[in-house]
Amino acid sequence: MLISFLNILIFTTVIITFLTLIAGLIYTSKSGQDSSNKINKFMRYRVYFQFIAIIILIIAIYYKQTLVG
Repeated sequence: MLISFLNILIFTTVIITFLTLIAGLIYTSKSGQDSSNKINKFMRYRVYFQFIAIIILIIAIYYKQTLVG
């Protein structure tokens, strides 16, 4: 049960990170030079989501090893 929940969380955070990256890249390609603050916000959110995804992945690996081993 816990492992399935962690797998869903991992998948969700990876998808959110990917979508944030794509949105930032699209906004970067369409924007002018005056909106670099919004571009930085998109990339900052991407870094936050990546950090959360890595923490969840570490927790999932820990629990999988303790439950299996």
